[in-house]
Amino acid sequence: RAGMSAPLAVARVAPPGFTLNPVPPPTRRRGRVVVASASPSANEAEHAARDENPYEVLGVDVTASKRAVRDAFRAAAKRAHPDTPGGSAKAFDALAKAADVLTDDARRAQLDAVLLDVPADSLSLEELRWSRELAALRESEDAGEVKDPAAVLEAARAYAAAEKALDAIAKRKKKAEDAEKLRRKEDALRASQAARLEITSRIATKGLRGNDVAVTMTVTSEMLTEALEAQSSGGKKVPDRVTLPLRTTTMVNCAKCNGWGEKEGHWTLALDKLCVKCGGMCRVEKTSTVRVPLRVDALDGERVVVEGAGDEGYRKQVTALGEMTEPGPGGDLIVTVALLRDGETTRR
Repeated sequence: RAGMSAPLAVARVAPPGFTLNPVPPPTRRRGRVVVASASPSANEAEHAARDENPYEVLGVDVTASKRAVRDAFRAAAKRAHPDTPGGSAKAFDALAKAADVLTDDARRAQLDAVLLDVPADSLSLEELRWSRELAALRESEDAGEVKDPAAVLEAARAYAAAEKALDAIAKRKKKAEDAEKLRRKEDALRASQAARLEITSRIATKGLRGNDVAVTMTVTSEMLTEALEAQSSGGKKVPDRVTLPLRTTTMVNCAKCNGWGEKEGHWTLALDKLCVKCGGMCRVEKTSTVRVPLRVDALDGERVVVEGAGDEGYRKQVTALGEMTEPGPGGDLIVTVALLRDGETTRR
């Protein structure tokens, strides 16, 4: 009997997406809910998860056995019963509804699938079921129901079966996680190869100069006037142009790999060589503030070119070890002025 308590640590392990008591407010993802079928029980489970989490209503762990659910219901029902001071029919009905769901295997499985946002036949739900099985075994032992040798032997076999099932599930989950990691690496490698091929083709046809970037700058007459006053103060000559700040996002060479797309470690497998900063894409986005010169009497739709403020120039690989050239000249920032009229707050 002493050895029969060993699996109990496993019984308290909740699958990803669940936590043990204290039970937090339900945090259900808004993504598509995957269930075994569009059955009435599935819809009921979805409504239960959206309205009130039965686990939270009864204050039980997700690994709670049916015995634990019933015990929690009896304890809470005494306080919530309409004949008890402070109780109400609404509170009592909520407890009864939660207990009904958690003591019905099919409805509880549908609820768990909704809360975890996983298919009804997922490994997470199978792991949860076996964890509850271990919890039920411990409760039977604590209640003194495991007495005669036959019952002890049966309980020991049940513990062994549950442990074996949980070990098998853990291995299957690990295998699935490893396969998913490999798939992501392969996808990243293909994306990197496509990006580097595109950059190489672009350099071959257009050189190292960066791309021009077109943006729209929304201004008002008041903004131009205020900038004019600020920049002509102190007795300075009144300028015919003012400069206004503009936040822009452009593409630059990755500072980690200098636009190579790989990291050091030349004997590493291609799957593991991608730069950790750019993911093998060679270039990354950079947000900065550019001072844009505008005429004081700028017109709506007027275009201003800020030379060299577009995408950074490209680097070209010159050796197999990732030695790169200096970047080419930057592209231009082409700014289209959107001058708001009186009363306008935005421009479509």
